[in-house]
Amino acid sequence: MQQQEHKLYEHSLNEVDPEERPFFEERQDEGFHLSRKALQEFEEEQEQLAQERKNLLEQEDSVRFDQRTFLKSEGKENLSGTKI
Repeated sequence: MQQQEHKLYEHSLNEVDPEERPFFEERQDEGFHLSRKALQEFEEEQEQLAQERKNLLEQEDSVRFDQRTFLKSEGKENLSGTKI
């Protein structure tokens, strides 16, 4: 995608008047910088979300284990009438 964007900028630079070229070159550099910055932020957010997902899955496993333990103890209590 960046290659296509770069080609479009190059094509645009070839079409503008020579005196306007520095303006567009500056905008191109700024655009590429902002694009890289946005991509980096996106990747950091993806990493953070992946970590949050992992934590939630671990919490889910913990709750499921606690629930099974509770249900097993309740089943034993119900069968004997007293807690074990």
